[in-house]
Amino acid sequence: MIQAVARSRGRGRDVSRLRGRAAPRGTPGATLRDRVTRETTQPHTHMQRFINWDALEVRVDGARINALAASFRVDPIERMELQFFNGLLRVTGSIRKFISVPFTVDIREIRAKGRTVRVPIASASAFGALPIPQFLFSLAKNRLPADLVRFEEPATFVVSLDRFLPSFVDADIENIWIIDGGLAVTLGRGGADLPPSSEKSHG
Repeated sequence: MIQAVARSRGRGRDVSRLRGRAAPRGTPGATLRDRVTRETTQPHTHMQRFINWDALEVRVDGARINALAASFRVDPIERMELQFFNGLLRVTGSIRKFISVPFTVDIREIRAKGRTVRVPIASASAFGALPIPQFLFSLAKNRLPADLVRFEEPATFVVSLDRFLPSFVDADIENIWIIDGGLAVTLGRGGADLPPSSEKSHG
């Protein structure tokens, strides 16, 4: 589901050169250097782990995200599918409200800070063209698991990742890009210990 490559910030490649990834908009050439200088002069707040990194780039497989999203489907959503394109996440499915209503939701950016991810909806339509009524978002909002997802007006889903990250991993998310076939994620400075089962089997 996740592929990862650790790298040093000072020697890292410009994210705009990574295959299949949309380059961040409005990124000046000195941004990476300035961020390295700023962060390396600040005190390290993360716990020291068995493995530590300055930055970690991971790719998350879209098919696995689809399967995970399906497990959290709530009424009135009948079905839902996520399609990943470079710079666009398209969600298609159907809503049951008196009749089955097909819908399409377009997401063009994902904002990450720490372990919280905000997903603003760029556009949403039913039957291919009609705007989705706001009350349908409200119906879904009232059925979402409160410890995982919440809904902010007018149209932003806020996801907490604490439930997904194991206790032996210490990392914050810096950036998420939508790419063909999934997501590209940059983790900030952090680390990880061996999973409890691994420690026991090697002890």
